[in-house]
Amino acid sequence: MEDAIADRALSDLGFYLEHCVWTEDEHDLTNPIKRLPIKEKPYLHDISLLWMMNKLLLIWKSRQMLISWLMCACHLWLLQGGESRRVAYISKAAEEANQLIERTWFIYQRQPESIRRRFPNTYRKEGYLIIPELGSELMGCSQDSDAPRSYTFTAIFCDEMPFQERARRIYVSAKPTIMGGGRFTGV
Repeated sequence: MEDAIADRALSDLGFYLEHCVWTEDEHDLTNPIKRLPIKEKPYLHDISLLWMMNKLLLIWKSRQMLISWLMCACHLWLLQGGESRRVAYISKAAEEANQLIERTWFIYQRQPESIRRRFPNTYRKEGYLIIPELGSELMGCSQDSDAPRSYTFTAIFCDEMPFQERARRIYVSAKPTIMGGGRFTGV
């Protein structure tokens, strides 16, 4: 039964987001750890569908909409879904990219045991989350990094894009990823 749930979660993004993703709300002192409210906030479901259907997606948002949490969950799902995947999180500064990796690690650790058991050697280190069983990795980069130009990625998530002075350069550098079938999500 647990393996069937893991199989479904790893093949069905909607099921994964609804049943396997937990977030942390630092404002809620009594119940800070909670499920991603995919049913309570229908726009999260809509954005996840747009993400699945579009390799290039730009999302305009305001604060406290859980979009960064949603994108971390979507990219973790993608990373766990096959071998040799490389995902980049790009933020204004490396520290902000590392915070996104920490969110992704938070989500990973709270997934059902039946999923984590498939990737028991998964670990994080400064600037990375690595799944050795799949040969897949998530790397965090600042807007000043040469990574988008130096690597071809399965996916790039560019967070807080309007506040990055080099957003245009990042997008242009990501063209080989996009043209090669990868995805680019800018928020």
